[in-house]
Formats: sequence, C-alpha cells, structure tokens
Amino acid sequence: MTTAVVQTEYGAFAVDLETEEIEPSEESPPAKTFTAELPRVVVPQGRAVAIADDDPDLIVYCSRNRLHVSTDGGVFWQSLAVELPEIEAVSLMP
Repeated sequence: MTTAVVQTEYGAFAVDLETEEIEPSEESPPAKTFTAELPRVVVPQGRAVAIADDDPDLIVYCSRNRLHVSTDGGVFWQSLAVELPEIEAVSLMP
C-alpha cells in the first residue's frame, strides 16, 4: 500500500493510492517549488509532484484539487476520484 500525504489549504490528508480512501493526516509534506513541462493534453496545470524513492516509475502529480498517478514513469496517468481542497504540497509514504 502506498499513501500520498497531501498538504491543502485546510490541512494535511493521507490518500491511499490503491483504494482512494482519504483521512486527515498528522504529517505534512514540505512545500517545494517545481517546474514541469508536461503536455497539457495529458494532465492539467500542476501544483505539486512526488516521485517514490524506491520506485521512480511511481509518480503522484497534483493539479488544483485532484491527484493524478502514474505507475510507468509518466507514460500513462490515472486521475483519482478524490477531490481535495486547494493542494499545496505532496509526499509519498511507503
């Protein structure tokens, strides 16, 4: 099970990437600035991104209030059904 911890304007939430279950989180990911030149036809404009330390093919990309997950290094993306408040940062936990 991989969990993304997402910092939003209303606090941090843990999102299970397999079941898409969401719950409040005590942990808060550090906010980092990034620039990504991804095609806009693939994913909307981004706010945060996390790449798994032990699996560089696992990427979580955050738009304004949605999570987008790739398990193949960014070739294909799946948008999770979970909608969150305004996303500010994301990190992955094993």
